[in-house]
Amino acid sequence: MNAVNRSKSRAQKHQVVHNPDPQEAKNDMPKTPHVFRRGGVYYVRKRVPSELVEVLKRTEIRVSLKTSDYGRAMKQAPYAQAQLAGQFDEARRKAVPKVQQVAQVHELQDSEIHQLVATWFVREEAKNETWWETEAKALPSADLATIWDNVTGDLAHYQTDRPSIGGGLFGSPVFDPSGLVAECLSDAGIALPSDSPSFAKLGSLLRRALVETTERKCSRLMYVVPGVPVCKPGSDPYFQSLSAHSPPPVKRRTLGELLVEFKKHHEKRSAAGTARTYEVPIRLLQQFFTDACPLSAIDPEKMRDFFDLLEKVPVNAQQRYRGLSLKDAIAAAEKVGDVKRLGAKTLANYLCNVVAIFNFGKELKMVEDNPASVRFLRERYSEESEEKSLFSIDELNKLFSTPLYTGCVDDARNYAKPGSNVPRRGRFWVPLLALFQGSRLNELCELFVEDVKEEEGVWFVSIRPGTDGNSKAGKRLKTKQSRRRVPIHHQLIKMGFLEYVRERAKDGAGSRLFPELPPDSKGYRSGLFSKWFGHFTDAVLPRCKATFHSFRHQWRTQLTRSNVSIEDAEQLGGWGHGKRSSERLYSHGQTLAALKAAIDRVEYAGLDLGHLVPQRPAEAVTTGFPKRFPHSSSPTA
Repeated sequence: MNAVNRSKSRAQKHQVVHNPDPQEAKNDMPKTPHVFRRGGVYYVRKRVPSELVEVLKRTEIRVSLKTSDYGRAMKQAPYAQAQLAGQFDEARRKAVPKVQQVAQVHELQDSEIHQLVATWFVREEAKNETWWETEAKALPSADLATIWDNVTGDLAHYQTDRPSIGGGLFGSPVFDPSGLVAECLSDAGIALPSDSPSFAKLGSLLRRALVETTERKCSRLMYVVPGVPVCKPGSDPYFQSLSAHSPPPVKRRTLGELLVEFKKHHEKRSAAGTARTYEVPIRLLQQFFTDACPLSAIDPEKMRDFFDLLEKVPVNAQQRYRGLSLKDAIAAAEKVGDVKRLGAKTLANYLCNVVAIFNFGKELKMVEDNPASVRFLRERYSEESEEKSLFSIDELNKLFSTPLYTGCVDDARNYAKPGSNVPRRGRFWVPLLALFQGSRLNELCELFVEDVKEEEGVWFVSIRPGTDGNSKAGKRLKTKQSRRRVPIHHQLIKMGFLEYVRERAKDGAGSRLFPELPPDSKGYRSGLFSKWFGHFTDAVLPRCKATFHSFRHQWRTQLTRSNVSIEDAEQLGGWGHGKRSSERLYSHGQTLAALKAAIDRVEYAGLDLGHLVPQRPAEAVTTGFPKRFPHSSSPTA
């Protein structure tokens, strides 16, 4: 006879439950509601509350007390009723709609399985301790002895590892932990296939947890039940450090949590433009994996599946197939014959963004490894790391010989129509400034008049954040190193840029250097200008792959070819370099005069801009045109 049977037999010896006359027992003992007798055996019967019928799939529940003795049945009935009440409470909890998403995963890491089991165990121990402190201690010894008998029977039931002839121990069915596993996974928002190794491992640990918490229940009872042998608490070393008062186990980290932390970080420490570049990759990750997906479930294989799907996604899927999932958008595009797909360059950029997101997660110890930083993905898009496309000299000559620079109707909708006007405003100056100053597009579009200054005989453009005190809209820089002073190239001075600035300071059109350049819906003046410039170059240079940002690469290349030191180039272009952080900390950089000499070395052999140099610069500034371009996303806006 095993230890459980021996303890059960000893417990039964101390219970005065035998009554040879059932009728006499009925007369001597108070009646217990919901107890009835059928076929010589007593049962507890309760009607299922109407709101739980759909959950439990029944209208009534019967529990056998497994005895024909009336006195014994009356003692066991309260415990059975308490079990039913707990079953109803659990059903009510399940009936509450879950707001969390369910993450479909195929496997769980050992750490996640431990977290799930530990969470369940601590919660179960807390329930048992509450029951003991608020209810059990007030029960008579005879009732506690009956409870002991039931608990030891449950323990034997849970300890049955494999079926035997006639069922489990004492004729009870063998314990099947699959229902407990499903409940545990549901609480955590995880959908795990029942045939996966993780499901079996989780079931095995939950069985041990159930045995452990039942043994501890026996340990509480042993102090008040006369003659009951000691049931050693905490016999399973796996749970020795856990109790009802243990702090919650380390929370399972999800993709949604990582993305929230990542966005919060960039909102505080990065330029809005930088944060904006991550919006699409973040949305795609959320659509493919869901926010509830455990980070540990995202491995290199899943990341490969993610990019396999992205290669099939149509261009501008969110706008053109609004409201559809990625897979549905792909199906809709195939149905209508839409063959435009995301390009390799776009996918390479997305990969860089995703790698950065998971690197951030590694720094926060949310993930152990970066699933996107793997060789087969890097090699997949490595061709896009080639040199950036630049404008050829012939293309630059053609670009700056269009009607906008030689004579047009106006610089708004009719900038491409030949005319007698040469309006020198934003569309005229911004490309030239980018070519000779190397500044970023948004840095130029957001300039104030007072940002053009003179010091020690050197005219320069101050790239800085903030406002001029009159405008509510400020200026934003991409990085901390973006703040700088850039001397004005001698070619721009010859073309009359300073005269334009002086004219702007007098005309009362506002503090902006280019007030006619409107911001887009996100507040960036570079947004609509970039779209316009794309249409402009497509019309003039249809086969050209260069973009507006190519001016900055073109300018940086010329600095190198003109033997400008890397330190001066970084100071002029607003770049940072971690290896020279100490030099940046203690040095204020070159003087304006030295930087002026460096930037004036930028020359483009074969570039003919003589027609842009007016004989009388002061008279070359054309006025009388609209103060602002029309607010539109069309090519002419």
